[in-house]
Amino acid sequence: MRQLVEHGARDGESPHPGVEDPDRRVVHEGPSLGRALPRDGTTWPYAPAMNRPVGVSIVVVLIVLSAVFDIIIGTWLVIASFGGGPTLTDHLGNTIEVSGFYLFINGALSIVLGLMYFWLTKMTLIGSATARTIIIMLAAINLFFGFFRLPFGWGIILVSILIMLLVSTKSAKAYFTQTA
Repeated sequence: MRQLVEHGARDGESPHPGVEDPDRRVVHEGPSLGRALPRDGTTWPYAPAMNRPVGVSIVVVLIVLSAVFDIIIGTWLVIASFGGGPTLTDHLGNTIEVSGFYLFINGALSIVLGLMYFWLTKMTLIGSATARTIIIMLAAINLFFGFFRLPFGWGIILVSILIMLLVSTKSAKAYFTQTA
């Protein structure tokens, strides 16, 4: 009854503009204005949001881990860039002197990439089709560059293939193409 008074509706007028069906009633839900439901006890006429598939949840965890790793490594590279004569040791044991500017730029870009991964996590959790496209593109790029790191690139190659398979399943495609 309170909504009728607040919205200025008179007796017999609909309290919600656009809802002209007299067989509907207002059901209060917390702080929201309420939802119109059929009187006969049938379900809400709009399809509910789909539950997130397990494969998509696994991809979300991998994206978050990558984001945290990128931010930690990026911060470490930015801090290391201010040291005197920073050096790196490659997988063969050779010591290479690296400029501080190179470390700073790589660290800053790594931090930005980590923040972008957190954005991608958010988009993945809400089921954005754009997120699925970006995930597949990033996995394909990582897969491609993993071959240049062989024999040390097998891990990234396998993870990239796993991610591409998980977001390409039937349930994941349905999750990412659901309408909001």
